[in-house]
Amino acid sequence: MRCPDCHALNPDTAQWCTQCYASLRTPEPEPERVPERVPEPGDVQTGEPAQIVRRGHATFRKTGQALEWQCGRCDGFNPIELQHCPTCGHSFAGTVRGPEEQVVPQVGENVALIASAVLPGAGHYLAGRTATGVARAAVYVLFAVGGWVLLREASSSGQSALPALPLLLGALVVWIGSAYDAVLAARGVQRQVLEGRAFFWLVVGVLGLLMATFVIAALSVSPADGPERGGLRALR
Repeated sequence: MRCPDCHALNPDTAQWCTQCYASLRTPEPEPERVPERVPEPGDVQTGEPAQIVRRGHATFRKTGQALEWQCGRCDGFNPIELQHCPTCGHSFAGTVRGPEEQVVPQVGENVALIASAVLPGAGHYLAGRTATGVARAAVYVLFAVGGWVLLREASSSGQSALPALPLLLGALVVWIGSAYDAVLAARGVQRQVLEGRAFFWLVVGVLGLLMATFVIAALSVSPADGPERGGLRALR
């Protein structure tokens, strides 16, 4: 199934999203309806009674053709078009998701930090966030090994080492960010620095810079250098 919050793919039996920990539980089959209520000041007077509909953690109010959602923090009603409550700033997605459950830490902060310093993602794995840990470890190994291979090839062939820089820089960012996030994971904090869209755009940015550096390196080689370098390689 796909998470309604971050759109990540999860197993059909999952009750929580492995990326943002949003609830994936099946909503109630039948909403609880309250036929009418006492109008509040500022309500749209349409001559029709207001209806309160509750779906999961969210509460909606319908008056005529107007539909509003009730903020989960300040209990104020807002038009359905608004994504954030203008009174307290609470998001509509947070209201639908409901109160977040506290993650029980499974490892100490120092252990998570040391494990993440050895291999980014290991601290998350020990903290019980397996999917996040595996993703970080895979991306770090890919960036680090790829950058090392390109750097070694450049030093042995005399070519430009510029394409290795985006991969090595991306590996460094994943290493530092994962170490910091591992400590937060050990504390039970759900929101982290490198998660969801931030992690996705980091990977996209590194790959984009990699392609750009390949083009720059190719354009920086003059045509006159080609045969000369080829002759030197043949002599070797």
